[in-house]
Amino acid sequence: MIEAYNDYYTEDYPKTIIRHKWAIETFLSNVKNKRILEIGCGSGGMIEFLMKTNEVYGADVSDSGIKIAKRKGLKVFKVDISEQRLPFKTGVFDYVLMIGTIEHLMNPQKAINEIQRVLRKEGICLITAPNYRNEHPFIYPYLFRYRGFRNYLENNGFKIIRMKSYGVCPPFYGFYSGFLRRIELDKSKKDTSLRIGKFVRFFSNRFFTFFKPHYFGWEWYFEVKNMDPKGSLKLFDKVAESGMY
Repeated sequence: MIEAYNDYYTEDYPKTIIRHKWAIETFLSNVKNKRILEIGCGSGGMIEFLMKTNEVYGADVSDSGIKIAKRKGLKVFKVDISEQRLPFKTGVFDYVLMIGTIEHLMNPQKAINEIQRVLRKEGICLITAPNYRNEHPFIYPYLFRYRGFRNYLENNGFKIIRMKSYGVCPPFYGFYSGFLRRIELDKSKKDTSLRIGKFVRFFSNRFFTFFKPHYFGWEWYFEVKNMDPKGSLKLFDKVAESGMY
């Protein structure tokens, strides 16, 4: 998995900046003097905007992303969260962020285990899941239904404080993107993706997002509290003890 993301990031990565600033304004605007870890921080992620008023750390698998992040003065460690243990002691973080990352993981449950381990009891995790309608290729497609992902977090012992959806994934999105790809066969995949992105951002403005149901969101942001640092491990024991039916 690591090799696929080695050169994933470039110096200029503007498409995530708008989303990150929205998330900070929505969930983290008053967060100061906290110890924060971002898993999947890439070339700077959200901690780039939180480093002035907090003690921040990052973890990622991308060599290019880590190199850029370190040039910005960020403390970032190379970790494959699907397989490896985070290089931090237990219960040392007030906040753990994982934005646009879990859908890329071979083993999301390993990531949940590690989040709960390094996060203090009743610490806050901000984690996102993409709407399955947005055509992202998924290893675990049924995990990324709204109700399925919400249940997944609760089953692992998190208490959901609130959920906000970012952007809009309208019910006709699949038809639109498929149609655009068919009529633009002579154009590069990148050009077509940019057009689709502009379409999504147009429907992601505050006017449309104010009226949309959450299940039409492009991405779901869950703010959850770590009620039991061993919640995911207890879930595994519970599953194992249930036996065969």
